[in-house]
Amino acid sequence: MENIYKIYENQSWLDVSNHLYGNVGYSFELAILNNASPSDMLKAGQEIIYNAENTKEVLVLKSLNDNKSIPATAKTDGNNEIPVLRGIGYMRIGGDFKVS
Repeated sequence: MENIYKIYENQSWLDVSNHLYGNVGYSFELAILNNASPSDMLKAGQEIIYNAENTKEVLVLKSLNDNKSIPATAKTDGNNEIPVLRGIGYMRIGGDFKVS
């Protein structure tokens, strides 16, 4: 059976799967069911369909509900560039890291 879910601000497919089922395991299924790619950005207010009969992690859903939590972890700064990693863990000998 399919139902309608309204997307919240900053939600990704992983967030939606977690909110509906208590795990991220259905994120690919949700995207495919809605003729989308799992990497597509979702828009607040967008309506998607989902399978209400998928297995749910009841304790996770109870915890989310009890804490009034809505997973929303999507990146929203509009910057799609890969960040430059810095710090001693990313230095190269002969490049940024000099041994004296």
